[in-house]
Amino acid sequence: MPPTKTTKYRNMEDIENFLLEQLEKAIEEVKQPSSVKQPSSVFDECSRLKDLIKAKKEGTGAADDATRKQNLYYLNNIVAEWRAVLEKHNHCSPTAQIFLNGQLPERLKKIRKELEEPAEQKDETSSKHKEKVDDKAAHKVEASQEKEKYDEKYRGLGNPYHVDRSKIWGIDDKSKAMERLLVRKDSRNNGFRAIGIVGMTGVGKTTFCQVAFNNEEVKKHFLPRIWVEMSKQPENDDDYKKEVVKCFLRSLGFEDSVIDKIEAEGLDLLLLALRKQLQGKRYLVVLDDIWHLDKRFKEFCSSLAKDDEKYEARLSYGLPKASGGCVIVTSRSENWAVDMVGEKNLHRLTPLEDKKSIWKIYTNTVEEKGYYVDPDMEKAEDEIVKRCAGLPLIAKMLGETVVKTFVGDQGKEEGSDNTK
Repeated sequence: MPPTKTTKYRNMEDIENFLLEQLEKAIEEVKQPSSVKQPSSVFDECSRLKDLIKAKKEGTGAADDATRKQNLYYLNNIVAEWRAVLEKHNHCSPTAQIFLNGQLPERLKKIRKELEEPAEQKDETSSKHKEKVDDKAAHKVEASQEKEKYDEKYRGLGNPYHVDRSKIWGIDDKSKAMERLLVRKDSRNNGFRAIGIVGMTGVGKTTFCQVAFNNEEVKKHFLPRIWVEMSKQPENDDDYKKEVVKCFLRSLGFEDSVIDKIEAEGLDLLLLALRKQLQGKRYLVVLDDIWHLDKRFKEFCSSLAKDDEKYEARLSYGLPKASGGCVIVTSRSENWAVDMVGEKNLHRLTPLEDKKSIWKIYTNTVEEKGYYVDPDMEKAEDEIVKRCAGLPLIAKMLGETVVKTFVGDQGKEEGSDNTK
């Protein structure tokens, strides 16, 4: 005989009572002097939320029961996680700060918000539906909200990696192939990818990755997305390793004051913080223009596709591999890229063969400065394109040179207020 509604809700109440008892017991044990090294406001907030759940327990509907039960699960997990941290580390230690400055505050705020929501605002008629909400659907909503916060943050700063795709020529087919590679079905589960984009200086490696990085489907597929500039020549190898990891943490929302505390404990803890923040996330990382030939730094960046579950002082340790993440490396050095992602994961960018695309890049550069391309200049199109050798960067540089050197005020478009 199938369970009646009364039996079903009685079972739910039994589960809730059990979870409440477990939570109360865990918090009570924490209060004992020998339990943890130092008391914490985390436990105080969990205790207050537990009392709030008990106060709201009487006279509520099934939808409220399901919400309380779910939040009790969360609170039990939080207490267990935080207690495990404090049993090994001091409350003010960098490791504890990683935990406190990660997702914990948001998790507690979300629980409080759900519990304090007035009952009249809840749709009683949808209670059965709420009980059957699929976990995957709930995860998608949460990921979407997290993405909005991420986009909001970086939209305010101005996205330095944004490109106007309408002004990119000659790489459409390659870009679409890369975007399909990034979001194809076998990468939606646990298929970690390490991709190397190699080619000579000026061929457009960075622009190529910017187009993929800002593609709407790619943005929906990956969260977070992190771009790290690697072209700076390091003065000190060990300090530069730390700077690279710190750049990751800043992109993930860590405050500089917290990063400084973690850095004081060394590179290993910085990598641990990065690993903890990316664990369980389908992230996209671009390491742009890496070419330094220092042996120790090369070792630090080697074998990014390897799953270093144990700390080995390598960047790969900070990049967990179990949730479908992806790392893209751009380099003018093929040897570097092979060492980082493997030969089979290389994608070689070659100079553009389409002469019209090179000419368009050249003329667009001139026109963006408020000038027009003189008809006499068009006669030299073949010569200009030939000098560019299929390299977009050279086409752009030649356009800027023409504006600065050969095109005087007589070449300015009428009504333009641009100056040289």
